[in-house]
Amino acid sequence: MEVRGRLEANGSIKADYTLEGTNSQRGNFDVSFVKPLPANMAEDTGFRSSAVSKLIGAWETGGALPAQVNPITGMSTGISFVDAHRLQFFPDNSFKHLWSHRHCDGPLCCSEQGMLESGTFSLQGEKLVLNITEGNLINTDMCNPKMNGQVPVEHRAETYKLSIGEAGSQLCLQQGAKDPACYQKQS
Repeated sequence: MEVRGRLEANGSIKADYTLEGTNSQRGNFDVSFVKPLPANMAEDTGFRSSAVSKLIGAWETGGALPAQVNPITGMSTGISFVDAHRLQFFPDNSFKHLWSHRHCDGPLCCSEQGMLESGTFSLQGEKLVLNITEGNLINTDMCNPKMNGQVPVEHRAETYKLSIGEAGSQLCLQQGAKDPACYQKQS
């Protein structure tokens, strides 16, 4: 994957990307501030030392299994997948969750799912509540086209036990008795 970005005069970022592989992609994206941070927040030592301020920003986790490559033909064979989650928390108590998954059974049959959820969050001690109020789940399947489509996500509230590592670079969320999901802070 290759990303080439540039910082614009207004502080936004414009970038082009290229993803090489079985289904190569090319595209572009813009990143800009939705609204400025309140001036007093930067100087508010109470906010800067609060648990909410440690949560603000982007957190990511994921994994992958590359396909095996036949050394004679150079062709990819076997199963491969990529799975990535990105949680982003904003100072106005809103959040976005992006999930992307791609699973391939050989070089020709790949299914892809993507989900964007957004809403508000609240933090009470070690309890994080995500109120999901909008979003969509998108599915694309090259070998089973009847699975292609887009559906809205269910509006719901999800509660997690939250812990942030001492260095502030790892966020772990645990829902009920499930194993915790741990995310790394992005710069």
